[in-house]
Amino acid sequence: ASAGLTLAILLVFGGVIGYLAGERIRDDFDRELRGAVRTLVEEVRILDRPLATPVITRRPSLDAFAGPNDASVKIYDASGRLEDESSGALQLGPPVVGIEDIGSMRVATAALESTGTSELAGFVQYARSNHQVDSTIARLWLFIAAGIIGGTLLASLAGLAIADRAMRPIASLTALARD
Repeated sequence: ASAGLTLAILLVFGGVIGYLAGERIRDDFDRELRGAVRTLVEEVRILDRPLATPVITRRPSLDAFAGPNDASVKIYDASGRLEDESSGALQLGPPVVGIEDIGSMRVATAALESTGTSELAGFVQYARSNHQVDSTIARLWLFIAAGIIGGTLLASLAGLAIADRAMRPIASLTALARD
């Protein structure tokens, strides 16, 4: 009974902790994506033109930016036409400001605005695979399951030891009464 109660408590506790930790890992990943796309936006230079759409004049080395995280980076003009992309960049769909899942990729898109007129000049997309995040969360659940099983086994052993110790006086009285 004690081990069963311990199992129930550990299952609820493990479920809550696993869910909250998994959400925190995903939130941290999204925060990294937002930070990366924001950095890219800050490095792009835009030329304001009177009575015309602003033009992207300088952009960072997308391969250098994407390489360390095995990311895909794309820069679009205001009409959604591809201006530049990192080598081997995957299809990320049309630019939609915000964060979304496209296939196995998590994509962060930010608008490029002219500093002078705040007119839309284009978009930057930065994407990374969800594989590492999913793998980390799977390992987290594995550790939680191992903890639940280990805690239940320890509670079972402790329960048996306590029950044995509690029953010794009764067993000795029963044996004495039999004699």
